[in-house]
Amino acid sequence: QAALFSLIFIGLTTISIPYLFQSTQLKYFQKHPNQLIYGIIGLNLAVFLLWQIPRNYKLLSRYALLEKDVLYSKWSIIGSAFSHQELWHLGMNMLALYSFGTSLSMMIGSSNFLTLYLNSAVLSSLVSIAYPILFKLPITAPSLGASGALFAVFGTFACLVPNAKILLFVFPIPGGAMVAFLGATVWNVAGCVMRWGSFAVSYTHLTLPTICSV
Repeated sequence: QAALFSLIFIGLTTISIPYLFQSTQLKYFQKHPNQLIYGIIGLNLAVFLLWQIPRNYKLLSRYALLEKDVLYSKWSIIGSAFSHQELWHLGMNMLALYSFGTSLSMMIGSSNFLTLYLNSAVLSSLVSIAYPILFKLPITAPSLGASGALFAVFGTFACLVPNAKILLFVFPIPGGAMVAFLGATVWNVAGCVMRWGSFAVSYTHLTLPTICSV
């Protein structure tokens, strides 16, 4: 069911988002791509604030938390990608989104960026569910966060601007964006093979507290 939902979601977003950004009020974002990034950040912030109110736990646990053993709602596959329970997690992910998203959305356009972001979020959640099943590993704890989508944003940015300067907080990473991305990829693959921590943390929900400079 999760795989079918993901395939349908990806198909619909790929077809519908370009049309919506051309034929509806969403075309505003075509001329103001940075506003789309601020909107995504605002949505993540809103869900974070909802987590701070105990009476919302039941609703959020169903739609904004990715359970690996029992998928209470298929919408949690995408909802969990806009969900953060801790301020540091939200802060680092949104810093990464702002760092890479503002530049990338201007390079590829708002509709392409949103399609990339949503589809990558869904795929990362699907992999997070499938990984322990395929490799017969213990079911990990529920996961949430935007890092799966952000890893795809970072990778796309690195492909388009491989020599862009990358700072890890205030420390420059030698070689630029592509070297940083390849290094992050190797680290995460090693984490999966060596089983460092949980899969969702070490691969699909990677957090990149970085700043880019083209």
